[in-house]
Amino acid sequence: GEGSDWQKAIFRKAPIQSHQLTVSQGNDKTQFVLSAGYMKQDGIAVGSNFKRYSIRFNLDTQVKKWLKLGNSLTVSYTDERLNLYDQTGGIIQTALKSTPDVPVYNFDGTYATATGQGARINPLAIALDQLNSLKRTQMLGNLYADVNLLKGLTFRTEFGGNVSFANALSFRPTYNYGPNVKNDVNSISDSRNQNTFWQFKNYFTYTRNFLVKHNVTAMIGQEASEWGFRNLSGSATGLPVNNVTSIGLADVKSMTVNGALPNTGALLSYYGRLNYNFDNKYYFTFTYRADGSSNFGPGNRWGYFPAMAVSWRLSGENFMKSIENVVSDMKLRASWGLTGNQNIPSYAWGTKLAVMQTGLGAGYRSTNVPNPNVSWETAQQVDLGLDLALFSNKIEITFDYYNKIIKNLLMQQQL
Repeated sequence: GEGSDWQKAIFRKAPIQSHQLTVSQGNDKTQFVLSAGYMKQDGIAVGSNFKRYSIRFNLDTQVKKWLKLGNSLTVSYTDERLNLYDQTGGIIQTALKSTPDVPVYNFDGTYATATGQGARINPLAIALDQLNSLKRTQMLGNLYADVNLLKGLTFRTEFGGNVSFANALSFRPTYNYGPNVKNDVNSISDSRNQNTFWQFKNYFTYTRNFLVKHNVTAMIGQEASEWGFRNLSGSATGLPVNNVTSIGLADVKSMTVNGALPNTGALLSYYGRLNYNFDNKYYFTFTYRADGSSNFGPGNRWGYFPAMAVSWRLSGENFMKSIENVVSDMKLRASWGLTGNQNIPSYAWGTKLAVMQTGLGAGYRSTNVPNPNVSWETAQQVDLGLDLALFSNKIEITFDYYNKIIKNLLMQQQL
């Protein structure tokens, strides 16, 4: 006959459905939006799917002429089933390598599998009998307040956070798909992860126009944030049945537990910015940041990053009026600045210990060489540019030159 089409056996038409309900209401002082959503998507490979439930609430209200408050909150839950990999690979790879002379099912309805050297487990059995699920819950929220202190002077405070939980569960049941293709002991793996993040911002903004042609905007602020990660996982074998996937039912002697110490970090920042332009022709900007990161040792946590930029709109000058039909806009730009990078794992500069088994019992060893002198990676960049528009903006030309140098590159040294 035609033989078995293994790709046809594992692939399917996969519908997607999505539903959303939104309610909004408001007046001159208060506005709110409430929405809820549901989405379901089947995978094109059997045994895989994705579901998401979500709800969102936003509120803005003008409490007083000088005070505005608002918040946003989003909660989502996802339930995902993925296809497992076994010793022969994933189900797609296994299906591609399976021979067409092996049927998908035996006459009694059980899964068929080839025997002999090089035999592979039935990919449809992998997809439908084995479990690999991932469930996640995430909550994001933000609160803010805008305060008008004086004419041109405003204060804004914000507090936001993100909390997420994830549960990954894998289960391989006992099975017997034919001679030499069986599993007599089932196994389970259960992992729980928790991520947290919060951020607190406060800043003042002052805007002033004076003597008609002078425009100034100044801002000064402070920001603090902290993040953390926690993990606990376990694995075991020998559950009494296949249809109850609880690790607590497994053979106690087979249980192993792994966990990571809470991995946390924090960042504290102070910053300011000054913008000035005269007659919409001459522009100047200066910014300054001071950042302290827990990713570095006690003596190297702070980094300082100034930056400045100037520009000149030549098309606004009187001597350009005679060619304004040709040159619609022309602007020269120049800037210089430092930026910092602290993107390394927490406590990477210190010594971490790992457990090792010895003839005298459990021992500990160092996993890395400490470097308390590691500090901020700094990028220095110089930019020069020209913006040119010709014939009523029908032709636009932009020219840029930049030179970027990175110092103290954060990179793992192989010793």
